[in-house]
Amino acid sequence: MGEVIRVARPRIAVEEGLRAIREHLAASGYEVVPSAEAADRGVAVLVVSGLHTDVFNQQDVIVPIPVINADGLTPDAVAAEVGRRIAR
Repeated sequence: MGEVIRVARPRIAVEEGLRAIREHLAASGYEVVPSAEAADRGVAVLVVSGLHTDVFNQQDVIVPIPVINADGLTPDAVAAEVGRRIAR
């Protein structure tokens, strides 16, 4: 038969404690990695819980990729936002 071509799945870093979101993104076809790997090459988006926002509403996470604050969002809403960020 024909040659099998593997397409790399987008890598999404997800903060610890966001189990439902992590599972939903993995089931949606994304490669999910721990947030500690967010600065690694190949990670497209970082998903955080929102607990790291200070009183001036500034994130203390500094990475050169889009960061999605999952606070108050459903796993479906986070997956939709991940898709939008990757499509840019």
